[in-house]
Amino acid sequence: MICYLDFDRTINKGHINSCILELNEGVKEFVMKIKSLDYKVILNTYRTDLQNGSMEIAINFIKNNGIKIDDIVPNKIKPTHFDLSAAVLFIDDDVSGIPLKKSDKELGVSIVDFKIINNQLFELYGI
Repeated sequence: MICYLDFDRTINKGHINSCILELNEGVKEFVMKIKSLDYKVILNTYRTDLQNGSMEIAINFIKNNGIKIDDIVPNKIKPTHFDLSAAVLFIDDDVSGIPLKKSDKELGVSIVDFKIINNQLFELYGI
């Protein structure tokens, strides 16, 4: 089973055009929970398509915040729908049906709401 995890507005509260690098609340808990269900966590970010150094920034941010990923896609895979019970899971602010919340860092920006997702994991799997 695979969990494709986005970086901007998902792991990070900011997005690629901002200077914000701040961990989204609940993302570390989510990664630990999903890994306990035997999902491989794969970083799936648009930054892999760029040649501007932003990918290295994202990787360092992830490592420095203790988030354990298993691999990185060479080019971003377009996310499909959000379904926590799927064998292939997309956690991305651009996926349809994913819980979002307003960013407390950027006006008009929505980010993934891991509080809701972690609660859904508890309801589905008791974790």
